[in-house]
Amino acid sequence: MPTLNFFEFIQIRNESPDLGPVPKPSDLLHASSHDLANLAERLRPLMPAFQRYLLIGGLPETARAQDLTLSQRILREDVVERVLKRDMTAVFGIRRVAELEKLFIYLCLHSGDIFSPKTCADALEAVGCDRVVTMDLHSPQIQGFFRIPVDNLLGLHALGDKVKQDGAENLVVVAADTGFADEARKFARYLDTPVAISVKQRPNHDEKAEVIDIIGDVRGKTALIVDDFVISGGTLIEDARNLKSKGASRVMAAVTHGVFSPGAMKSLADSDLEALYVIDSVENRPEPLIDIIREVPVAACFGEAIRRISRRESISAMFPE
Repeated sequence: MPTLNFFEFIQIRNESPDLGPVPKPSDLLHASSHDLANLAERLRPLMPAFQRYLLIGGLPETARAQDLTLSQRILREDVVERVLKRDMTAVFGIRRVAELEKLFIYLCLHSGDIFSPKTCADALEAVGCDRVVTMDLHSPQIQGFFRIPVDNLLGLHALGDKVKQDGAENLVVVAADTGFADEARKFARYLDTPVAISVKQRPNHDEKAEVIDIIGDVRGKTALIVDDFVISGGTLIEDARNLKSKGASRVMAAVTHGVFSPGAMKSLADSDLEALYVIDSVENRPEPLIDIIREVPVAACFGEAIRRISRRESISAMFPE
């Protein structure tokens, strides 16, 4: 277990006294001896807790909290702060944030057993989860790490229904890469359209892809690129440019999870994409969504899945081929 810093330690033990306004460290450089004496007196109630913290090293298992939700939140934040920001930067010798972002993207695209799905599965089971309902896992094999049932719902029906509702005509579904070809064929069957595949490579092992060719006839058609997640939008933008060069009359995209890193909105706004459909699975984003992005709600889909689970009905029946 990761250790807690002192603030987290007193917070989880519910021993945080009301100290009133505390000056910034930079203000102490210009403080008088009288002000420093007053500050020391105000901080005195923290001394017993600080001595205890030093004695046990801030290990979270020694803390006792009445608020389980608060405890879990602090521990989750502690893992992110210490493991991702401290330990990984040391392991990989990272000195710039941009390099850290590239590393995260690489880990998303290539399994390196650095972030173990098994550990995440065990953590969910340890806190009492007896079933997991999710949507469009990047790798369906992740379900095998769980000892409890996992229902991986499909986002293609919600996205496909929205595309139909908007009246797109003469469609051809385009897989964003060869790895998503099987899902693209399912999407094409659902929309009753032909399918094409974008063949690409990533020479630098990052999200920047190099399109080699487009397999399939897209000339004069409305191309609908499908994928399971989008971060910077670089892959979609490159696909859209190549589809236009191959004669596609319009280019749209339907992606399950819209993560959208900083700067993605500007890049997408300047691209050949006319519309980008995403489900509303990501709550907080760094930038407001632009006009071409259309969020598709899936709360009803999850609600129906929960209803079927409670009544012991089939989940797969929700997604006919």
